Amino acid sequence: MVGTPLRSPVASRGPLFALILLGFLVPGVAPGVAHTAPPSPATSAPANAASANAPTDDGEANSPRAVAAAFLAACRGGDYAEASKFLDLSKAEAARGTELARRLDAVLARKLWIEPKTLSPYARGGKESDGKGAAFEELGVLTDKKGRKIPIRLLRREGEAEPRWVFSKDVTGHIDEWYEALGDRWIREHVPDALLRPGPKDLLLGQWAAIPLFLLVAALLGRLGAWLTRSAVRPLASHAAPAWEEPLGRRLQGPLALALACLVLYATSGFLALYEPAEVFYIRCLRAAFFVSVFWALLRAVAAIAEIAKSAAWAKDRRGAVLLSDFGTRVARIAILALGGVAVLSELGYPVTSLLAGLGVGGIAVALAAQKTMEHLFGSVAILADQPFRVGDTVRVEGVLGTVEAIGLRSTRIRTEDRTMVVWPNGKLADLRIENLATRDRYRHVFDLKLSGRTPVAALAPLFEALREELAKEGVVVAEACLIHVTHLSGDTIEVDVTVTATVASAVAFLPVRERLWLAFLTTLDRQRVSLATSLPQPPRFPDPPAAAE
Repeated sequence: MVGTPLRSPVASRGPLFALILLGFLVPGVAPGVAHTAPPSPATSAPANAASANAPTDDGEANSPRAVAAAFLAACRGGDYAEASKFLDLSKAEAARGTELARRLDAVLARKLWIEPKTLSPYARGGKESDGKGAAFEELGVLTDKKGRKIPIRLLRREGEAEPRWVFSKDVTGHIDEWYEALGDRWIREHVPDALLRPGPKDLLLGQWAAIPLFLLVAALLGRLGAWLTRSAVRPLASHAAPAWEEPLGRRLQGPLALALACLVLYATSGFLALYEPAEVFYIRCLRAAFFVSVFWALLRAVAAIAEIAKSAAWAKDRRGAVLLSDFGTRVARIAILALGGVAVLSELGYPVTSLLAGLGVGGIAVALAAQKTMEHLFGSVAILADQPFRVGDTVRVEGVLGTVEAIGLRSTRIRTEDRTMVVWPNGKLADLRIENLATRDRYRHVFDLKLSGRTPVAALAPLFEALREELAKEGVVVAEACLIHVTHLSGDTIEVDVTVTATVASAVAFLPVRERLWLAFLTTLDRQRVSLATSLPQPPRFPDPPAAAE
């Protein structure tokens, strides 16, 4: 038996990779999630609750809209005797009027959901109150067991004190046939009436009672399926990418378990026998849960990638890359949470368009107010990406020489030789000329030898040669890059510069080399009988004695 409802049926279920959200257990998820109130299929329970959301104005008295709303209200209140007054029954059928009303309500709830607001609000029927009216109002079409289409109509019955609308004899004559074909008929006849009463979100109380059991079974099967899946994939993943298997597989096991639990819930949703509005709400919550699982998996994947990047061999010597990775991880997590929140709220029916518009305006205001902060933030990103220096490097910036102690998201701290701390905003620092002394591969130093002016010229050449021999003995000195030359002559001084290039990176590393070279130079001067220039103190000058008195 196939029903063709007056409005569009529930969208067909495609492949759903989602998990159930417990959020739909909380009333009022979002406006517009459920459009009608739940019907009840029980004898004493309300059945079709479309009337709960019918327009405030039910139209004219005895109009198709008013009659449909009254029928559904009577069923919802469990007053099936009152509901039977809207059926066109023969005298033989009148004795079963209450039972037929209950069964028709169950059939309509499962096969043809009625919304009274779609029907004519005029007592004579039709779309306009033009006086012509209509003889019937068609609600939809159902098929009998032979496949014939039976229109579900309200007929206008004449011949009484006042014409009124009732369900046609074609409908009442097929009620038993349609009811016997319902898949949940056994439940309707054996479950206590209390469990068939409507609850929140168009779900019957019995369905609410069954959902925790469904969740428990789905959770257990989901965890089992995730464990089996990882056990099957682990050998292949360990062989193909051993560094990725443990952190990534361990973190994704939770989202995978929930996704599999959702599949179980979706596959077993038919056993809940949900009415159309409840099914729409249920499926929407499942889709929202799917987004939750996807974005949860993305968050776990980002954390796993960050962990793998930090433990990689290349990251041990690149502290800047690790800092940039931490910053990128934070940004990625914030972006994933924002996108996931918007996606879930949108699926649950919240108006995210206005939310996004408000966030856009607020973002512009925040960006204008935090312009300098954003400048320093992007400056830190540029520094971490370009890596002109690292923590521990000796740098010279704008004449300030010191060691980099910290690179933050807003500023960089440099410890000077005087043990003071200089803080540079990253936005400004990224535009300055930075001299990194830690990246040089050689160190250059000039020894200033001031020889005595009495040194014979003939003694200079042997002296220079002896100095070169001493330089060649020092292992870190690049002999071919060393220079020895006279730079200045004066009456009592011959100034000689010895330029030494060593394969050390810093002045601190060169200190022991300089000490050894000075000792070697002094020994060579003694051996060559060349003396250094000395500055003799001038004798004190005393004032002239006063002239003797004549």
